[in-house]
Amino acid sequence: MTDMNILFVASVVHEKLLIEILKTQPRYYGIQGQYFMRLMLLGLKANDVKVNVLSNNLAYRYWHSKRGERHCVLEEGIGYNYFFRKQRGGYLHLLLRIIRFIKLWKNKLGKDNSAILCDGLNFTLLLSCFLCKIFFNIRVTVFVTDMPRYLSMGFLSRIKSSLQEYIIRQMDAFVTLTNYMDADLNPNHKPSVVIEGMVDVRAKCESNKGRRREKVCMYSGSIHKIYGIKKLLDSFLAMNNTDYILEIYGDGDYRAELVELAAKHDRIIYKGLVSRDVIVARQKQVALLINPRPSSYEYTQYSFPSKIMEYMLSGTPVLTTKLPGIPAEYDKYLYYFEDESIEAMANKMSEVLSMDYTECLRKASEAQSYVMNEKNNFLQMKKLLSIL
Repeated sequence: MTDMNILFVASVVHEKLLIEILKTQPRYYGIQGQYFMRLMLLGLKANDVKVNVLSNNLAYRYWHSKRGERHCVLEEGIGYNYFFRKQRGGYLHLLLRIIRFIKLWKNKLGKDNSAILCDGLNFTLLLSCFLCKIFFNIRVTVFVTDMPRYLSMGFLSRIKSSLQEYIIRQMDAFVTLTNYMDADLNPNHKPSVVIEGMVDVRAKCESNKGRRREKVCMYSGSIHKIYGIKKLLDSFLAMNNTDYILEIYGDGDYRAELVELAAKHDRIIYKGLVSRDVIVARQKQVALLINPRPSSYEYTQYSFPSKIMEYMLSGTPVLTTKLPGIPAEYDKYLYYFEDESIEAMANKMSEVLSMDYTECLRKASEAQSYVMNEKNNFLQMKKLLSIL
């Protein structure tokens, strides 16, 4: 694959810019998507692929006060080409410039050693790639990390998401998070690969051997009501093991209620938004990492929470709901809530926290080795390259 060139068409930013954004915008929307795409880029680079990015992310213009229609940045051997909308010509002019760039890039490199990889959730870039496919017979592989239908709000947005999913289905190859997503978006069984997540091949894994059981459970991620945060709190407070505390990190629509609850119960500690480094370090110190996302919602069959992979990498035991999107191969590395009632979840947490901790750490260590050796971004991107 040393001669392979990929144009990565997505609203991703280079790492230096992302760090600048997070310093003043810790609630930056789409941060998980940025991390996922960066892992993809670095994984492709590790496979000796020459990668260029075409991005319409406006952050570069805002942060660097640049004028013009396009700016280029080179970082870690990856070229980032940022395209902006002009005041005159607007959306149509931007669309035409992106199409022209893709066409020229493809013509320069030829068909045999180049490929287009497009983010299915960015409508402007997806439409540009679709038009290149229609008018110039350019093959496009699309990657989809969420179903557009679940991101739409309002009538017009739902129409747009329906069109978006129609366009996705017309693409030539697919990268999806789950088999359910592949079946929905790829009914004609075109070349596809399921990549539920990945970890950084460069990550330094610490052995959990001899780690003591600190009487702390932890949740990190979005604290939206739809993700089961309230049920987690209710079940934790109903648990028999009253000497444990629950630390929660993140932000979302349940924040106000969580702050109020934490003020009433000293067993609930809300840490708010902290840096990724702080979260990763803390995950390696607590007794149990919990994911309470309800499995009954339809959207869960199309999702694989990124926190599951992150949790497993820490070497700490993981207790999660049995989401439809979690492949069976993960079962031996995770503890599951068999029932998602408050009483049943409380009992399951008590059960896991009462187990022999040496055995829990052994299972967690196997989980860590599994994601590091089988799900790192080098190997996951190698799978992706097999369908290009």
